[in-house]
Amino acid sequence: MVPPDEAGVTLTCESAASVRHDPGALSQAVLNLLVNAYKYSSPPRRIAVTASDEALEVMIAVEDNGIGIPPREIKRIFEPFYACSAQERRRRPRPRDRAPHGRGARGDDHG
Repeated sequence: MVPPDEAGVTLTCESAASVRHDPGALSQAVLNLLVNAYKYSSPPRRIAVTASDEALEVMIAVEDNGIGIPPREIKRIFEPFYACSAQERRRRPRPRDRAPHGRGARGDDHG
């Protein structure tokens, strides 16, 4: 496992809310987002994880300087076992000067 400082990860918690959640499911979801952010970013990696209050929910967002997700693929990212094709990833080189972005995931996004 790569230490967070070597992976370029920063963590920010802007929420003091107490949230009922399934610890295993939440841990797995955040881990999946972090693994993908690391896998699809090139050094120097910049990965930011933020938890913030959004109305009556807590939003967890992961932002990175990776290759991004093609707009037409966004609607499919919560399908089980879905991944953008290698051809699609090769087609989308990411300029180094492009601003980082990511995908926040809420528990109600997929069900």
